Amino acid sequence: MKNDLQKEWVTPEISSNTIYSDILEKSGHLAIAGSSGSGKSVLIQELLQVLLCKSPNDVGFILIDTKQIELYQYKNIPHCMCYANTYKKAEDALQDAVLMLEERYKKMQSENSSLWSGSTIYIVIDECADIMCSESIKQNIGKIAELGIQAKIKLIMSTQVPNEETLPEEIIRSCDRIGLHCSDSTESKKIIGCEGAENLPKNGYGIWLNTANKIKIEIPMTDHAEQKRIIEHWKNQ
Repeated sequence: MKNDLQKEWVTPEISSNTIYSDILEKSGHLAIAGSSGSGKSVLIQELLQVLLCKSPNDVGFILIDTKQIELYQYKNIPHCMCYANTYKKAEDALQDAVLMLEERYKKMQSENSSLWSGSTIYIVIDECADIMCSESIKQNIGKIAELGIQAKIKLIMSTQVPNEETLPEEIIRSCDRIGLHCSDSTESKKIIGCEGAENLPKNGYGIWLNTANKIKIEIPMTDHAEQKRIIEHWKNQ
């Protein structure tokens, strides 16, 4: 896994959507659920675009992309500390993230600090169901969910199947949640704590459950040319 890079970076000009900046600012960990085609990958792309306003000295990604469809284009930018596209690589990446978490806590304790002062690392998992068959993976995600916010190691997880196997209670209770269109009210209750997500349009809309309230969000699609421009900007530095 790459170390944090300390150099002068030129950040791109990005016209980011205020709602996604708000979600990232107000959320600790984030769990996203919705049926196929509901907009999960689009939402993750939008969140990443907002984060790419920042320098790699301030923000890093660990990308877990066993589908090998949505996140591969980010693997060669300087923010990307690790791109895991197989189950074994995902397992190793999460173990490394826990080691990083523990090292950060040791340093925080030595400095008598309750919050990490360095960069924020986002662990982006594009489909939790693909990796949750391992007890070690569940334990590592659980530890990050419990302790990661203070160490600025945050989860962004998405899934089509928001059930106890994929999003165990001990993990999801530490997360803010976004429910996109769900198959039924049971899935809606699992992700946002109440019915309603099953009645959303089938793509482009969601309900964001944060600590204060539920906010209905609309998911605009970033232009592909704009995505490519931003990615190329970082690749060329």
